[in-house]
Amino acid sequence: MTIAYARKLRRSALCGMMFLVLVVVVSAGSAAAAPSCSRTRIAGAEKLVDPGRIDQRLLDASVLAEVNYLRCRKGLAKLAPANGMRRAAETHARWMARAHDLTHLSSLRGKRTTSQRILAAARNIHMGSENIAKVSLYRLDEAGRYRIVDAPGCHFETGKGTRIGRHSYASLARYVTDLWYRSGGHRKNMMDRRARIAGAGAGYDPRAGNCGGLYISQTIAG
Repeated sequence: MTIAYARKLRRSALCGMMFLVLVVVVSAGSAAAAPSCSRTRIAGAEKLVDPGRIDQRLLDASVLAEVNYLRCRKGLAKLAPANGMRRAAETHARWMARAHDLTHLSSLRGKRTTSQRILAAARNIHMGSENIAKVSLYRLDEAGRYRIVDAPGCHFETGKGTRIGRHSYASLARYVTDLWYRSGGHRKNMMDRRARIAGAGAGYDPRAGNCGGLYISQTIAG
């Protein structure tokens, strides 16, 4: 099962299965869509994710490319990569994987909350948000119904007999950002006009079943 959460720095609201903490933003009106938007091609993004050696920089670049593509379609400025934000997201994603828990809170000293993580990662910050998600290492969430041919061998097939493989960095980034975009709270975080920088990271949980799961975190600030 795919699960996602979003958090802003202030005000909390409970909505269905998702815990959303949102900041109300007053806008002068929606901007016209940009005349031409395309995804930035990320070298190496088609490489399959190796759970034992996740390329955090490649993941970050792939997620940022997807977010910026979606922002472009809304006429919004691109977010710039930020190493501090990437490291903050990676640290939290790896913590969630170790804790086997999708949450905005951690037990790490000085990095327990979203605001602590963001304020420690960047200077002159006036707003911040965090989107998190948990997905399967193999593309089972997208497949919907599937059958397990050989669980120890990670052999899964669709109902039509097509084998289901691991996520690539590109497919993982697109799936997760699309998941966030289809949720109102997550979309507001990604589309925030005040945002300037972002960073994403991932952690692998081998206990998640069906050959493991990936915890993804993206921190956004401006």
